[in-house]
Amino acid sequence: MTVIEGVGGRMPNTLSETRSTVGDVAGEQQERRPIRELIDDRLLDELLARSRDEAGGLRLTGEGSMLGDLVKAVLERALEAELT
Repeated sequence: MTVIEGVGGRMPNTLSETRSTVGDVAGEQQERRPIRELIDDRLLDELLARSRDEAGGLRLTGEGSMLGDLVKAVLERALEAELT
């Protein structure tokens, strides 16, 4: 189910409406599933591969890091919903 489907085919109008919609889609109204159950192994493998530096080390924080990019993507998604 997409966020749009979760609100009857319309886009949420506010960030708080987006939060509740995302929560509904993620099962917040029923039982909160662990994030690990929501993320596919292929996605995790891709995120890890993109987080490696030139020496093969894992970059979790800082410029171009996995966590930084993930936080940025989540915030951009929330802001997109807020603007629409």
